[in-house]
Amino acid sequence: MKKLLFALMALFLLGSSVLFAPKTTPAAGKFKDVSDSHWASREIFYLSGRGIISGYPDGSFKPTEKLTRIQIAMMVQRERKYNTANQPDPGLRDVPKGSKYHALVAAMMNNGLFTDIVKNGEFKLNQPVTRSEMAAILAKAYKLDGVSGKTFSDVPTGSWSYPYIQALAKNQITVGYNDGTFKPNDTLTRAQFSAMMARVLNSAFKDSSVTGKVYPDGWIAPVLKSSWNADPAVNYKTLQNELGFTNGGSRYDIQGLQGAIQVISQSPTSSYEVGIKFNVWQDSSLTQSYRVPVVAKELLKLYFSGDATRVLGYLNSGNIPDDFTANGRKVHASVSGSGLYLEVGKLSNQPTGKVYPDGWVAPVLKSSWSSDPTKNYKTLQNELGFTDGGKLYSIPGKTGAIQVISQGTGGSYEVALQFYVWKESALPQSYRTPVVAKELFKFYFDGEATRVWNYLNSGNIPDSFTANGRSVQASVSSGRGALTLKLGHKK
Repeated sequence: MKKLLFALMALFLLGSSVLFAPKTTPAAGKFKDVSDSHWASREIFYLSGRGIISGYPDGSFKPTEKLTRIQIAMMVQRERKYNTANQPDPGLRDVPKGSKYHALVAAMMNNGLFTDIVKNGEFKLNQPVTRSEMAAILAKAYKLDGVSGKTFSDVPTGSWSYPYIQALAKNQITVGYNDGTFKPNDTLTRAQFSAMMARVLNSAFKDSSVTGKVYPDGWIAPVLKSSWNADPAVNYKTLQNELGFTNGGSRYDIQGLQGAIQVISQSPTSSYEVGIKFNVWQDSSLTQSYRVPVVAKELLKLYFSGDATRVLGYLNSGNIPDDFTANGRKVHASVSGSGLYLEVGKLSNQPTGKVYPDGWVAPVLKSSWSSDPTKNYKTLQNELGFTDGGKLYSIPGKTGAIQVISQGTGGSYEVALQFYVWKESALPQSYRTPVVAKELFKFYFDGEATRVWNYLNSGNIPDSFTANGRSVQASVSSGRGALTLKLGHKK
């Protein structure tokens, strides 16, 4: 691991930017009054990122503020880009030829967007737009039609806006209110417009349960929906269709760098299934490089399932083991050219552990204890998912939930096992500690592992006992909150 880490550090120094630095992402949003938890935050960030709607000089967005007819016209025009040159004069008294908005309004009128709304020869530039009027504008601008199975109690079939509101409902642009109404005469807010317009432009917003975070530049983070398949062609299809990879699913590009991530199939005779190369992680000179860790997280889920977070942690920290095991796959990490290369092994045909609801695959010990501590640490790293050269087993929220400390050949005991957490409600993934501990005990106590595990699981732990020919001393450190088992040399 040290060799790889030093090699990566050398790469860091090659330029002014950092290739694999600790993860920093852009702020959740760029408006002081639109938090990540706002009901329309993703849609607002998406439209602002595309330059369709903007905020105010004071850094606010004013999501509840009303929108006027001319504001709607300008925002629709930014996306539709109607030809505004030499449009016939619609003959509106308040928008005469030569006036500031004449060309824009003429394009809107001649394309039919406001024909059901404008009455008595006046456009009324500053009149707030209602929800029913917005339905008509969007339905006409994007040629939406159809009748939904959903009806709204305040939109009768004879209403002028009924076909437009139905078209929006049919196309999943609107769902109305929980009380079964649409409120067609309520004025449209900036947040409501953002929600409707985003759903028109990108179907991902129609189902928020499978839509990733929207970043300030309007980029929607992809969300992996499919699972790994034994057929590489299917996996490439998944990368292309769900994560935005190009070149048949083998490459993820960002602006300024083609192939920021590359996925390379290996020979069928190779012990590795695929190679994953990261040519950038976060680089201040590439404004879209923040996307690489986000996409990498989903990519790692495809190959490492419940162990993906651990592997992502290696990449984010830059502290990457040369060799490790994740989700039953052996992984070899190396520096290749200007990037990091992970050779991902094929799924082992040997028995794998239980798969838990969060996707974590319990590790299964396959090797036996060795009199060589170095080999033992290697086993813990490769088979049980320990890090730091096989010394630490970590869970989200607790680095070193289990620690293995060797005293060396001259000590009174061989190794100390320290447990800093067992099962703790505040740490949802702490359930993994007893599972890993069971395999760890098999390593040191062989056939008597279950007895030792039961001591810890029941909390009824003798101060001293013997198991598998080893004398064991148990103690609790009140200051550090750790249970320590000192294992004597095997007799």
